[in-house]
Amino acid sequence: MTEYGLLLTGFNPKTAVICSEELQSELIGIQGFEDASFDSDEPWGQFVGIMSERESKLWMLGLALSQSISRASATGVSLANTAAFIGEDKIEASKSQVTLTLINRSQITPVTVPEDYQARQSSTSVAWSLNAAAEIPAFDTALEDLAVDTLEFQTGTDNTVRAYLDGSPDLSGMAVNWEVQVSGSTNSSNDGRFFVTDWDVAGFWVEYPNLNRADDTDDEDPTSPAIISLYPGVNVLAESLNTGPFEASIGSINTIVTPLSGWDDVYNQNAATPGTNEEKDDEFRIRLAEQAINSDGGTLAAVKEALEKVDGVTYVFGEENRSNVEVDGLKPNSMHFIVVGGTDQDIIDTIGRVGPAGIDTNGTETGTYDGNPDDPQIISFDRVTEVNPYFILNLTVDPAIWSSPALIAQYKTDCKTAMESRTYAHGEDLVNHLLAATVSVNVRGILTIALLQGLSPSPGSSANISIPGTEVVNITADRITVNAT
Repeated sequence: MTEYGLLLTGFNPKTAVICSEELQSELIGIQGFEDASFDSDEPWGQFVGIMSERESKLWMLGLALSQSISRASATGVSLANTAAFIGEDKIEASKSQVTLTLINRSQITPVTVPEDYQARQSSTSVAWSLNAAAEIPAFDTALEDLAVDTLEFQTGTDNTVRAYLDGSPDLSGMAVNWEVQVSGSTNSSNDGRFFVTDWDVAGFWVEYPNLNRADDTDDEDPTSPAIISLYPGVNVLAESLNTGPFEASIGSINTIVTPLSGWDDVYNQNAATPGTNEEKDDEFRIRLAEQAINSDGGTLAAVKEALEKVDGVTYVFGEENRSNVEVDGLKPNSMHFIVVGGTDQDIIDTIGRVGPAGIDTNGTETGTYDGNPDDPQIISFDRVTEVNPYFILNLTVDPAIWSSPALIAQYKTDCKTAMESRTYAHGEDLVNHLLAATVSVNVRGILTIALLQGLSPSPGSSANISIPGTEVVNITADRITVNAT
């Protein structure tokens, strides 16, 4: 016999056919209905058809209600409501974000561009709206077509160029994000459109990044034929009119949609940050399932797995104390994680989200997990521990090279510098011959090397030192003694 309703296997509804058969059977059992006709063109047949259809709809309503509390079958709002019980929400659609530089090349008074004014990408026609009103400084005709004395690449930077200007122009009104237009240079790599990052009123120079330059090869000195014009600009946040992951490469937002006198140009110095589409039901279910797998009841392995997926994390060590007393420095009923990489807050949020309820944490890095605003959790973890070994470097050297007290002192310093420059990953052993080789290939005049190393002063062994994954070697000059004969 088939069972209907809410069963262990799920909700089994009655169809309209079954409802009709049952209703006919019940009516026939009533005195006077023994010979009733339930054909579809007969009154009682039509009555049974109407009632069985209505009853079947009630059964289907029961099915919908049972499915609405199941993540596997719920959809739309019902799925979102179900997930809310475990503190999860669908990823909502969001707008893409970008910073726009608004430029004034014509108005000698400041120009206010109202909120919601728009610019767009000429290549895609995607429109972007200002999040707030912005005032562009006044245009100064005296800062157009300035003669250039020198164009110098700034050593120690990636691509910054400094332009020294002829004629002592007044740069007192200058500000970051003013537009720099360079033309007529000897080297074409110096021409283009750039934006001010620094300037000096007394020195009559401006600096700006030029992605075409990476060294001083194309410097123009002492007299460059280049001409520079400086136009006031101001940065303002903007967002796409519609939600979604819209991309905008550098310089692609270049067309004004809502014209305004004095707002003469627009430019995005950096790429846009794409927004998101609303998470689909299937995507949401997959994410919930993955989180359920990761959480695995909040096991140590699950928390480690989740931490390893955090952006920037390269190593995770985890241990736990399941007893009701402190063990090896771990609190009762607690977990302990040592993490390399990632931001503190991302790590704290992951431990708080995936870790089991009621479990304490250990460590010197501490922060708050606000997954439940009514019950914030204090989460702790540790970073790797530095190991600072001691060294004695016994050298036999070439006296023709180590030929004076000053040179001997310098070469000893060079030995320490070479050792300090050797960096180690967490868990990387301190291998004696590799460190000694670092010295021999970087310092002149060394004939033989005997390197002693240990974790306490005055080491007497050349044995390698094993480093666990929770520690990292850090060599400092103050723990190195160099002897040379």
